Amino acid sequence: LLLFSLLVFLLSIACWSARTGEIRIDEEKQYEEYQDIKRALDNEDRRSWLYYRTYSREPNGVQHTCVFALVEETKQSENVYEFQQGYTVQNEQGKKEVKDMLLATTYKTPYREDRKKDNAMNVTKKEGSAGGKGYQLIYSDYKECDILRVLSGYGSECELYLHDRAVNK
Repeated sequence: LLLFSLLVFLLSIACWSARTGEIRIDEEKQYEEYQDIKRALDNEDRRSWLYYRTYSREPNGVQHTCVFALVEETKQSENVYEFQQGYTVQNEQGKKEVKDMLLATTYKTPYREDRKKDNAMNVTKKEGSAGGKGYQLIYSDYKECDILRVLSGYGSECELYLHDRAVNK
């Protein structure tokens, strides 16, 4: 019984550790060149698709599928990007496509004063709105793939986006 209790305790610690995720890459100087969020948003392939997320999201009990983001070519200002987010929902009436216009305001996370480029964004429905949802760019190859950390909650959730050109590879 003691051995079983110890095993359960150790497994619960391991599960908790795995759930919180590894975040050292977020602020390590050696990865900064892959974390320029403005460069990622200015990608010539403007549409990206949510390929994978590490968490389940079902607002109002409805799963969003075929989630995409389409960044507009013109910016509101130097650090404010307008983009369309779209997704499909399934209900009793069938499938329905939903599209929202959103704003992403870029900024530098406060953990490293020597960071030169913005590496995060706050997404809202209107410019200057209170609240919103924060995302930090963990990695971008600036061509086909972007990995974002969702900053709400425990900051351990991530989303992988593939640009149009990479989807069918």
